[in-house]
Amino acid sequence: MGAKHTPGPWRFSDTMGGAQVTTSRIGILEGSKRICTISDFDKEVRVIHANGKLIAAAPDLLEACQRFMDLFSDCDMRPEDESHEVATIIRAAISKATGGSEP
Repeated sequence: MGAKHTPGPWRFSDTMGGAQVTTSRIGILEGSKRICTISDFDKEVRVIHANGKLIAAAPDLLEACQRFMDLFSDCDMRPEDESHEVATIIRAAISKATGGSEP
């Protein structure tokens, strides 16, 4: 089973020379925590920002995929249907994100 990820929501922020993604939890006992710092001097700032925004959206994207599969897992999707192909892609993305710990 894969390790648990840091719960979302995550937040993107611009930094000097790069970007960072942090948790959005800001409280008295628990401030925001850094998920990752993105910097690559060979990349344009817009690429660094795009990567950071994608990383920050990861928990939301995973939840959306999981909820979609929960809603539509019982639907009759024939292998020749486009919906079957989309479901296959979503299952693969969930497995990739969770280290194979979910169907």
